Parts: sequence; structure tokens; C-alpha cells
Amino acid sequence: QGTDTSKASYDEISILFAGIPSSSREEREASRKRQSDLIIGTSVMRLRHWYILARGDSEDILHAGEPVIGVEPWMVDLACSARGVSYAQSSDTGVSTSNMKLNVVTRLVGLHADYVMSTRDDHNYDSISSKSQSDDIWPADTIHRIAVQQSLPSFIVRGWVDQYGPVAAEIISQLANMPGPVTLRRNALRCDSNENLIRRLQGEHGIDAFAPRSISKAKGRADSANSIIPVPSGCIRLAFNGRTPTSVRPSKSLWSLRAWKEGWFEVQDMGSQIIVDAVDVQPGDVVVDYCAGNGGKTLALASQMWERRKTSSASFSASSNHTGVIIAHDVVDDRLKQLCGSLARARLEGQDDVPSGIPKVITTSNATSLGTEMADAVLVDAPCSSLGVLRRRPGHRWALTEDMVRREFPAMQLDILQNASRLVKPGGKLIYATCSICHEENEGVVAKFESLKCAEQWTPWDFSEAEGHCLALLPHVHDSDGFFLARWERVRYSKLD
Repeated sequence: QGTDTSKASYDEISILFAGIPSSSREEREASRKRQSDLIIGTSVMRLRHWYILARGDSEDILHAGEPVIGVEPWMVDLACSARGVSYAQSSDTGVSTSNMKLNVVTRLVGLHADYVMSTRDDHNYDSISSKSQSDDIWPADTIHRIAVQQSLPSFIVRGWVDQYGPVAAEIISQLANMPGPVTLRRNALRCDSNENLIRRLQGEHGIDAFAPRSISKAKGRADSANSIIPVPSGCIRLAFNGRTPTSVRPSKSLWSLRAWKEGWFEVQDMGSQIIVDAVDVQPGDVVVDYCAGNGGKTLALASQMWERRKTSSASFSASSNHTGVIIAHDVVDDRLKQLCGSLARARLEGQDDVPSGIPKVITTSNATSLGTEMADAVLVDAPCSSLGVLRRRPGHRWALTEDMVRREFPAMQLDILQNASRLVKPGGKLIYATCSICHEENEGVVAKFESLKCAEQWTPWDFSEAEGHCLALLPHVHDSDGFFLARWERVRYSKLD
């Protein structure tokens, strides 16, 4: 080391590499993004690709030790039956288990690369569905076929088939594996019009965006879910949606844009914004965001209260101290810390240009500090299975069990809803929401709450655009993520037990 010869060799190599064009930063980032998408995509679509390998000529798939996570016994039985063997007939192939596993993973990734290439220019779920059904390699049973093709636990598919029917269940399953629309919420405390935000996104960052005029309903599809819903006033959608080949992906992360850093917008699905609209917050209200999480809806409530205050009667002038209070409650302190870091950026505290009369935001993880009958409105965005947002959290499907979805979550949700209802004052409003599209977590919890003794203190608060006080948002109907809402008003004055 350090000799003239080694230095000469190093110089020669340096000259050699200097003649090779280096890739740009953008090219390297794009390459890393493609690799990441391929790995994550393989993990999400593992059941589909595993079934193809297991049903074909791959011996390794049945001999590589423990099965791929998510593979169910009936899948193994079907694959073995197609090959005329039984799993018990597995024999020693002479190849180490670790090498078998590596070979299986390599082939799964290769299959996913082929799958992506075959579907990249075809994001219409009607045509994908018809092509999938025409291939006779898939299981004959509808639930089994959808579960394998869309790489979902069969209990999830079974629940959707029972609740929405096989056609809608298949479309919902397909959309769980497709990119969702990218939607922003304008922050009225920083930006006073949708047009100004759209112009800034285009002018500074070259990002095309628009304000949706309506919440789309898939053409020609009848569904029992309500479909005529007003678009939230600050809702902005990017032209890029990850599905249309002609749409251009923004060159930068949305969270790196100056407009985001300066608090002009938050990234928030349209369905989540509809939940905030459903609270119908008014200037001067005391509102509790009972399961605030990282505070996305708390920030939206504050923005909406401020915007309505500016356009309300003179009794809420800029000098008025009747500003309203929003209490963000969550049992996990770390989530609330994320909200505290967002308040200054959203123009809610800590800066010289904070306007007078903004709503006061309070955070707490201690529910006992909240008095009974103290709030004009309580929003319970309850913890849930997140089955309505699987396209945002594709790996979450492997963390769920049927018992969690059917029993554990509904029991917890009912308990949370009942406790939160104690905070609503007479004449106040109670809003229950989930990002699930599972009956047990939604209508099931509503029915149980309304069967409690305290139900006599509540009356349904109907949506003007729906027959009743429950509202369902479905990805294939409304082009939003899947959400559920129910609303009540407290009409009887009596201290809650």
C-alpha cells in the first residue's frame, strides 16, 4: 500500500472511470424508487405470485421451509391439487433451505416485474377484472379467486362480498392495490383561496392541480352507498394520480415544497376532509377531536372555524375574543407531539403573523381532564382496521386478523364512543367516524350504541344529502378512500351516568 505502483494503478482506474458518463441525481433517485416499488409491490402481491409459482413447476415453493406469510392452507391444497401432489409428499431436493428461499424470493420479484409491465398501461379496473376472470388458472370459488388474484386475506374478501356483493367486492379489492388520488387541503389561515394555492403549486413547482367540482361516482355503477356529497371548500386534487400514464409525477416530495413548509396546505384525502365538514364547526365552538392522532383533522377543524369566522356575522369581528377552542385528545403522547410541531407552520401559534381571533388549540392525553357536557361537538375518529385505506397502507393487510376486525375493534370503538359522548353538552353534536368499510366497525357499532340506555339522550342528526344519519364513502363510488360516518345531536338534559 502506498507504493508508486499502486498509485499508478489507482490513477489509471480513475482515468478509466472518468470516461464513463455518471448518472444524474434524478436518475439515481428514479432507480431507487423503481427498486423500492418493486420490493414493496412484491410483498403486497405475494399471494398472487406465490400461487402462480406453487401451481406451476417450482419445487422450491413447497420445500422452502415455512410458507410465505399470508398463504392460507386452502391455497396450498389448491396448488398441490393442480399438480397432482400433496404437501405431505414433499421430498428432499438436495438444495439447502436458505438457497430455496432465495430462489423463491427471486422468482417472486421476477413475477411482480412482469405483472407491473403487463398492467402499467391499463389502470381501468373493469378491463383488469375481465382479463383476470378469463384466466382458468385461478380458483373457481369467487372469494378464493379474488383473494389470490388481489393478494388479500380471504376473510377480508369474504366480508366485502357479504356486504357489497361479488362485483363491488372485486373492484374494491383491485383498488386496494392501485395508487389513490393525491388530494390536498388548503389551510385558510395561510391561503385565502383555492385559486391562489393552485397558481402557487404550478408557478413555483410546476405541479398541476385543480379543485374538484363533484365527488365522482363510477359511471354506470349502482350502489347503496350515498353518492351526492358536497366537495369540501378547500379540497385540491393533483392532476397526477399514479394511474393515468399521461399524468406527470411531481419532481419533488410534497412535504419538501415551500408551500407546505409555509403551511399553505396539508396532504389529506377528500374523505377525511368530508369527515371534518360533517362536524359543521361554528365560530366560537368548543370542539373535541377525541382520537386526534397526529392532528390532521384538528388542523382542518381550526382552518374551517377560522374561515367561517371571517365570513360570519359582525358579532365575530377580528377583535372578538370569542374565538373557539379545539381540544386534541389522544392516549398516545407521541402522536400529539407531531401536532404540536405543526401548529406554528399552520399559523396557529408561535409566530408574529398569527392573526387575532384564531381558534385556540389545546392538546391532552388525559381524558379525565375533560369535563362532562363541556363540548359543542365531539369528533370520534376511532381506531379501526383501516380497511378503507389499504391502498395507502398496503402492507397493513398482513397485520390484521379476522378476530380483530369482527370483535376486537368494534368492542374498543363502542367503548371509546360511549366515553366520548359524555363530553357533549345538551344540544351538542357527536360524530363517529372510521376509515374502515367493514359493517361490524361501522353500522354494527352504531346499532350497539343506539341500543344502550343512554341512547334516549340522542337523536339522529341526518345528512342533508342522505336518508339517515349514516354516510358511507367507498373508493369505487366516490373516488376517495373508504370512510364511514354517523352523527347524533344530544337533545335531553341530564347528567350522564
